[in-house]
Amino acid sequence: MKTKNLVVVSLILLLAIVSIMIVNAYHHAEKCKAAVAQRFTHDKVSMKESYAADCAMEFKDGIQFPLERPESAELHFHRFWKMPVSLNRQQTETILQVLNDTSSYVWGELGTPYFDSYFTFHDKDGNCIGYTDFSFEGQTYSTPSLAKMKWGLLNENAREKLLVAIGIEMK
Repeated sequence: MKTKNLVVVSLILLLAIVSIMIVNAYHHAEKCKAAVAQRFTHDKVSMKESYAADCAMEFKDGIQFPLERPESAELHFHRFWKMPVSLNRQQTETILQVLNDTSSYVWGELGTPYFDSYFTFHDKDGNCIGYTDFSFEGQTYSTPSLAKMKWGLLNENAREKLLVAIGIEMK
């Protein structure tokens, strides 16, 4: 009887721990997005009709994603058992190059994407200054959003470049 009770209590404790981990992971993502949205007012989603003018304004004003130069970046997975991965300078530069390049994107969306992961970009004090949801199929949503990101659908070359940078092989 004691063994059975111990098993039941252990299972309940395990479920509670897993639930807390899932909630904490979700809150981390939401907290980072909220911090970025509060800190930076620039957020531009462009339509095809205004795309050229919107991008010209961003280029003229030197607007890049994220709006401040990051000191560090992390890759997070939407799986509670996968710990965040710190990205090195080369990986971060490649990811930012892809995200800031107008030729990385095509117009459109995948439909309702399932995001496998997200990137967080941080300043020297560890504050979140940029957030990008990323689907291995190529959909991105960044906060803050820039006109040059079209609607966030990466073309095949950009998707491959980003996946290679983070060490995920394409199938």
